[in-house]
Amino acid sequence: MFNGYSLWVLGNLIERVIGPARFLLVFTVSVITGCLAVMVLSPESLTVGASAGIFGLFSALFVINRGLGGNNVSLLAIIGLNLAIGFVVPGIAWQAHLGGLTGGLVTTLLLKRTQR
Repeated sequence: MFNGYSLWVLGNLIERVIGPARFLLVFTVSVITGCLAVMVLSPESLTVGASAGIFGLFSALFVINRGLGGNNVSLLAIIGLNLAIGFVVPGIAWQAHLGGLTGGLVTTLLLKRTQR
């Protein structure tokens, strides 16, 4: 339920700013890098969920907000808290969260750099 709600809130906001095609690219790359991170860091694990994509959207929001001169302190606190939960609560793939965070950050930075 948290992933669905987060996707709805973050997705609506980010899609309006960068457009549907770029939004889909950021989300998809984040999910893929999240899966790759799990495969590399914990190959015996199986994961299901959209949390890597959500963390990628957190990264995208960070880049967008920073580009607009916004303050990211609250966002960094939310990201940190959610990352911490992944390390403390068993059964949550922190590897996917880190991979998604990285994939979303790199993809959004590249999109920003290549925008017209």
